[in-house]
Formats: sequence, C-alpha cells, structure tokens
Amino acid sequence: MVPIPAKRVFAIALPAIGEAYLQSLLGVVDSFFIARLGLLAINAVGVTNIYSMTYLGVFTAVSTAISVYLSRAVGAKNLEQGRSAVWHGFVVAFVIGLLVAMGRSFLLYLFYT
Repeated sequence: MVPIPAKRVFAIALPAIGEAYLQSLLGVVDSFFIARLGLLAINAVGVTNIYSMTYLGVFTAVSTAISVYLSRAVGAKNLEQGRSAVWHGFVVAFVIGLLVAMGRSFLLYLFYT
C-alpha cells in the first residue's frame, strides 16, 4: 500500500513527467517527418534535439528554483522577497540566454570561417 503523501507527490509530478515525455516524443516525430529528406537531414534533427533538450533542462531547473523561492516567500507573506525572487529569475534567465546566444555565435564563427 502506497502512503498518502507519496500519492500526492506523484499527482503533482505526473504533469511534469508527461511534459518531459512529450518533449522527447517531439524529437522522434521530427525525425520521422524529416526522414524523407535524407540522412543528412535526420542527422541535423538529431543534433538539434540534443541541444534543445539541454536548453530545456537548464531553463526548467532555473524555473523550478525560482518557483521554490517564490512559493516560500508567498507562504511567509513576504511579498518583497517574492518580488526579489521573480526579478532574480528574470536576470538569471536573461544571463543564461545571453551566454547561449554568445556561445552559438562563437561556434558558428568557428565552423564557418
């Protein structure tokens, strides 16, 4: 018999598990439709799926961390700390996005010069 708290945790985690599964399934469906274009196209889709899943994981981790801080602040009725958590979330997401964009530009420069 499964304890009640475990059932509650599973009920909360189930949508996140389903979303991760559907993101992976999207890569498979992309490969299926691109297969008509040839082997090079399939390879390109496979490589981009790896990067998109990596980025998705990074931004999901940031989102989860910010959600924890925001939930604690709202639970403690400390709206100033909640605003700070949201602001820091925007800053962290912006910095990560900027680093990804700069890294992408650098890699394109290396490969095409």
